[in-house]
Amino acid sequence: MATYQYTVEGTEYEVDILEVQDKVAKVTVNGVEFEVELKRALKPTTRPIQQVQAAPKATTPAAAPQPKPAMPAGAGQHVLAPLPGTINEIKVQVGDTVKQGDTVLILEAMKMQNNIEAEYDGQVTAVIVKVGDTVMEGAPLVTIG
Repeated sequence: MATYQYTVEGTEYEVDILEVQDKVAKVTVNGVEFEVELKRALKPTTRPIQQVQAAPKATTPAAAPQPKPAMPAGAGQHVLAPLPGTINEIKVQVGDTVKQGDTVLILEAMKMQNNIEAEYDGQVTAVIVKVGDTVMEGAPLVTIG
């Protein structure tokens, strides 16, 4: 339906609103799908406005390449945030070799330190976050190729 780009505390998010039914909106945030509960249902008169906003989405082929710069050439798969929190420590650098289970960073969530581990073997091709960043669940943190 509509695409929006937000920057929250220096972190960029691309939000696509896929569908809205009553009080539930289906959205993707940086490619990760969520269902968002609205405080109140949208009035039927507002739905055509969202459909009119779909026309700028036709120009999203220009916006579509934006995720590619986040992944350098030869990049692999993202390690994603399993829950929202704040990055407290980054334990890897671009070029480091990691094995499945190695801790790549520490994420604080609800006053607890969470070790975020590599999900596969490979070389770190990008560190997308920095210490102090606040991330949402599903946000890419590190890329392993």
